[in-house]
Amino acid sequence: MAQPCIIFIDDDELLLAALRRLFYEYTAKWDMLFFNDPQEALACYRDRMADVIVTDLSMPGMSGLELVRNINSLSHQTQCIVLTGTADLTDATDLINTSNVFRFYTKPTSPEIIAQGIEEALSSSGKARTAANAADKSSPQNDDQVSSILNHLPIGIIATKENGEIIYMNQTASSILAARDGLVVHQGVQIKANFTSDTNDLLAILKEASQYVDEEQIHAVSVERPSHKPPLKLIISGFNYEGNGESQALIFISDPEHDAFPKPEILQKLYGLTPSEARLTSELVRGEPLDDIAKTMEITISSARTYLKRVMSKLNVSRQVELVKLILSLPQVTP
Repeated sequence: MAQPCIIFIDDDELLLAALRRLFYEYTAKWDMLFFNDPQEALACYRDRMADVIVTDLSMPGMSGLELVRNINSLSHQTQCIVLTGTADLTDATDLINTSNVFRFYTKPTSPEIIAQGIEEALSSSGKARTAANAADKSSPQNDDQVSSILNHLPIGIIATKENGEIIYMNQTASSILAARDGLVVHQGVQIKANFTSDTNDLLAILKEASQYVDEEQIHAVSVERPSHKPPLKLIISGFNYEGNGESQALIFISDPEHDAFPKPEILQKLYGLTPSEARLTSELVRGEPLDDIAKTMEITISSARTYLKRVMSKLNVSRQVELVKLILSLPQVTP
């Protein structure tokens, strides 16, 4: 039986030599190839498809992101492991959302951890072969459209496996995780909290939500933040992805610090408000007192009250609380 083929790619000759030296003990069980040029590695792959690719993320000429996408286009059976020294979450998000990446490790990562990842990737390759035909029938264009739509939502959305491994996250979620204030990405693939107790609670809920999808249970959890800002609020539910029939979990994240209020120009178009009326309404919804709004707008309190009466008349409400409730019920999007 032929040995599994593992291809390592890193443009740094010293790091590549270190990888060759550190993994020498595995020569008896793996057939390993080492390249410092991703273009050469891709050309080799076309002639001899490897079981696992281990690549650096930031490389000249062709990034690890581009390389993985090329590999994915050639075969759904090869497992890809990505290493990066920058921990650039934007690129990590692109990889998670648009590519088939088995593991994402930040440098420095011990060879033992990488070797374990390779072993797990080889173990999963049988599943990858079984799912290859189904993956070939999927619609990347449609997936990109859905991703683009979800990126306009002001709440964070993350899809995970039951162990917390991230499958997808929109841009709002990416920004929240990039701040590392409450939630973080562990080793580039798993969602965790800053505090151990919150992580344990979160992972337990993700497992339960994934396993009991049919019961339609909704879980709610607050995640504390090292910055002492208001906790992140998470709503979690399970769902079955039709593409592979695997039970997964959806996390909806609300950040109280995130500005998701309607912009004044939106209020103008929806309710026929003047620019001043729209600005006053927007500030009221944010919780600002009328006296402070008058000072900010450089108008008298009497004028502010007059604007407010006009707004309430145009929106057909009689109390300020009804006005705020109506505005907050509007759908919110981000640019």
